[in-house]
Amino acid sequence: MSKQGSDAMLGDLVATREKFEQSVSKLYTVFQPIVLAQGRHLYAYEALMRSHGPYSNPGDLLAAGDVLGRIDEL
Repeated sequence: MSKQGSDAMLGDLVATREKFEQSVSKLYTVFQPIVLAQGRHLYAYEALMRSHGPYSNPGDLLAAGDVLGRIDEL
């Protein structure tokens, strides 16, 4: 998220809080396999945060959580 985007979130905290709540309510986790190129063996999984809410971009959702002081919820 850009500085301008964070400033916009700060400028309208009511809207940011509402969008954050909607996004958190539609939050889900996706597990992406990590495969070793040599031998194509499954090595591990990484957990990815996703949402079908207004902040569908994880960077935007994290920025909103930071602006609202609610990053620990994520």
